[in-house]
Amino acid sequence: MEQVIVHKIDLRLQGELQSFQVRIPRKIKKIIGIETGVRIIEVLPTYTQQGNFERFGIRRNRMMGELKLQSLDNCNFFYTKEIFDEDRSIDNDAIEIFDSPRRRSPFPEFMPLEVSEWMPLFSWTHGYRLEEDPILIGENAVISGTYKDFIGRGYKINPAYKVMLYIWCSTD
Repeated sequence: MEQVIVHKIDLRLQGELQSFQVRIPRKIKKIIGIETGVRIIEVLPTYTQQGNFERFGIRRNRMMGELKLQSLDNCNFFYTKEIFDEDRSIDNDAIEIFDSPRRRSPFPEFMPLEVSEWMPLFSWTHGYRLEEDPILIGENAVISGTYKDFIGRGYKINPAYKVMLYIWCSTD
């Protein structure tokens, strides 16, 4: 049987560093996955990019902070993840070069292929299929964690947002 343990981290100060612990119930035998989410409470300032990336349709991800987890019992695992407000790179697969040499050349048959013609698309991101790697845990497992705010320090504001941590567990 699977279940999820939810832990909420509230952030309100610029560059805030929060430490926390998540206790895993005794009946849990293994951790099968970790997910995160973010909920922005107060609107953040508009992000300005240096350079003209919008011409190519590229929008950069905005990093909110960094999450680190570690278990100090016999399973001894370590996990770190950068938290973003949204994944804007999902739409970046449709980038085209508008002024390509192939369209200007009098001999298009001798020009190199466009990216979309020679690069196959995968059904999973970054060319790798993500699969669960279960971690066996002991009876008295406690996961220690830290979260450090980067967005407040970057904008020099006191942000208000919540980071949600979802730890998927199994009793089997």
